[in-house]
This record gives sequence, C-alpha cells and structure tokens, in this order.
Amino acid sequence: MNEILAELRQVFDGAVKDPDGYRIVHGYDSVEKNYLVAKRTIIHSFVVGYVPGAKELAILPVDGDDGALTAGEPLYVTPSTLRSAKKDLQRRYVIRTTDGATVRFTVLPKVPRLLQAAYVLGVEQRDEAAAFAEYFDTLR
Repeated sequence: MNEILAELRQVFDGAVKDPDGYRIVHGYDSVEKNYLVAKRTIIHSFVVGYVPGAKELAILPVDGDDGALTAGEPLYVTPSTLRSAKKDLQRRYVIRTTDGATVRFTVLPKVPRLLQAAYVLGVEQRDEAAAFAEYFDTLR
C-alpha cells in the first residue's frame, strides 16, 4: 500500500464508525463550471470504503487543500438505502440512495502526472481498483 493510500486509510478509520471490515479505494470527480469569461474545474476527492460480499459502502469526502487530509461527513450506503449503482457515459461510478444523495467518482489504478497537477491525489492502487470494479458489478 503506498504512502498516500495508507494516509487515506487513517483518515477513513478516524471518520467512519466500525471501519475494520471495509476495503478502501481513492475516487475523485471533477466538475467544470463555466462563467462568462472563464472556466473553473473543481476536484472532489473521496475515500470509498466497501465491504466485500455485502452491499455496504461508506463514501467519505476528503480535502487536502492545506497539505493535510481532512474528512467530511461520510455517506453510508446499505442494501435498504441503495437506489441504484451504475456507470455513466464517462465511465464514472454513480451511486444513488433512497434519500436523494448522488455520488459520482472515478477510480483509477494509477493517477497520471497531469491529473496530479490538477490537485488529484497521486495514488497508485492497481489491485484495489481491480477489486473495487469486481465488487461494483455485484451492486447492480
């Protein structure tokens, strides 16, 4: 496990209740905002925890703007709250819950340097990304 993924694990363990059964991956999403004279890209980072063999996820927004990773409020997804799990046309994972929450994210095996320059964490997670892709197929 690389250094950044280990740090994400610590943040996840500190923010999520009962974190022991979860495997984690780093996910991100970019949103473009168009203004009259400029375009702005906003990057959202997540630690996505999932329980192999169960339809349980904990999606934790993380922020690393000031050099230290901080956690937001986790979104817990259970079989009773999972409305849909699919991939969109951009191949992002899209999870919708029965209470109206929607989370979109991409899980890359290795983040390219160009994306690292755009404030995406430089995580290398080949095995983790492959395991999550297999797990996600069981959610559908």
